Amino acid sequence: MRDSARAPWRAILQLLCVLFAALAIPAAVCRLGKVEETEKFNRGEIIVPESMRQELRKAAPEWVLIGNSMLNSRIDATYLRTLSGRNSRKVTEGATQSAVWFLFMKQIVTASGVKPKWVTVFFRETDLTWPDIRTGGKKNDELIAALDGPAQPEWQQVMAWRAGAASHGISGVVRTTSEGLKQLLPGDWLLAQARARFQNTAFELTEFGKDVAYGLRRMELNEHFSLRHLRHDLGSDMAGVDKYESGPERFDASPKASFLPHMLALGEQYGFKLHFHRVKRRSQAERGWHDSTAMQAYMTDLRTYLADHGCALTDESQDPAITLDLYADGDHISSERKLNRRYMDTFWQRVRPVISGEPAAAQR
Repeated sequence: MRDSARAPWRAILQLLCVLFAALAIPAAVCRLGKVEETEKFNRGEIIVPESMRQELRKAAPEWVLIGNSMLNSRIDATYLRTLSGRNSRKVTEGATQSAVWFLFMKQIVTASGVKPKWVTVFFRETDLTWPDIRTGGKKNDELIAALDGPAQPEWQQVMAWRAGAASHGISGVVRTTSEGLKQLLPGDWLLAQARARFQNTAFELTEFGKDVAYGLRRMELNEHFSLRHLRHDLGSDMAGVDKYESGPERFDASPKASFLPHMLALGEQYGFKLHFHRVKRRSQAERGWHDSTAMQAYMTDLRTYLADHGCALTDESQDPAITLDLYADGDHISSERKLNRRYMDTFWQRVRPVISGEPAAAQR
């Protein structure tokens, strides 16, 4: 009788031991693997916020530009300083958008202690008020973690609201459990590691000789398969449809809806003026596309909101001087010196009244 009474408990204990082993062993492997990520931070292969802050302290710029490849492909920092006569620096990373830009502004610019007069943010379509775009994926996950994004109260406010009712009831329990398992067993990280190992193995199999160093072979292949050799009318995001069609349909100025109000709050708190610059997309240059009715309404509301808060807005989207030949792949501007400088001359002519101190209303 005693043995039969103990049997269920023994079975439950055995099941718990199996579950523990099933979770603990993979979790331990993940944590050991994460040591490699820490080493990458130390080697500078992943963005290190303190290094970026130190660079800003050393430069002490009066003008900071924030953005992604729309900024990187358009603005040559050295030539911009020559054009403007102003000490300017870029704080930027490709494939990021408003959530990371806010973190750049808070965790890099303001945390560095520098006192710029202007901070310019490059944006495309409605991504200023689309907080969860490009907040996933291995690279941006690492960047957001390095910038301590989830710990910021603004992040919690915006992202919690986006989660909505999913945080309550049974769905909330499921969501909390899912997030906990992601922390314990980071599937995205494991997938990225497996993909990297597969790619490295495939790369090593292509080596037919030992006369070329590993790094040089990588550079050679990267150049050989560069996007510059593809048709220049391919989308920069390599997508079949315009991903911006999934963005916000209306402008929402509430602090729970996006990071834009929190950017403005940082400007007010730390005493710098904010300038937002909308880029012209390839489709607008190639097909002469104009804004839809919804986009026109969005831009009208955005312009009014920014002007009411003392911010400047410039918009190159309908500028006929930015022609198709200036573009490389997708919405990126060509890096060819002559073409890039032609674009930058146009850019500086547009933003000069703002950066020189003229009222933002003059840019309407």
